[in-house]
Amino acid sequence: MKTLLLLLSLTASQAFAGWTLDNTDSRLSFVTVKAQNVAEVHSFTQLSGEVDSTGIATVTIQLASVDTLIEIRDERMREVLFQTDIFSYRHGVYRDQFSRTRRPCGWHKHGSTRETHAVIGRTGVSLDR
Repeated sequence: MKTLLLLLSLTASQAFAGWTLDNTDSRLSFVTVKAQNVAEVHSFTQLSGEVDSTGIATVTIQLASVDTLIEIRDERMREVLFQTDIFSYRHGVYRDQFSRTRRPCGWHKHGSTRETHAVIGRTGVSLDR
């Protein structure tokens, strides 16, 4: 089974309460694999999110901000894969602390679901952020 790798840097202050994702210092990347052994890293450029007082992080991804470094591939992902004319964003809630974790997840597309795993990591940029 393929693994979808998501890496997210979450910038914030020292305490959980009131942490806010800083889009300029944050990155959400994912890896696609083609021809069974060619991996390519892609990212989203528009993210928002926060951590509440209980340590629950919420993240919103603007799907139209996908960046693969190839414009025609970006267009195809927006139109065919993410259908950004219908689904402009994806919202996620993460309940574990700021550690790296492997979780089962489902990828929903065109009415069908494919089960896979995501490796999620969230880190601060520095001790004070």
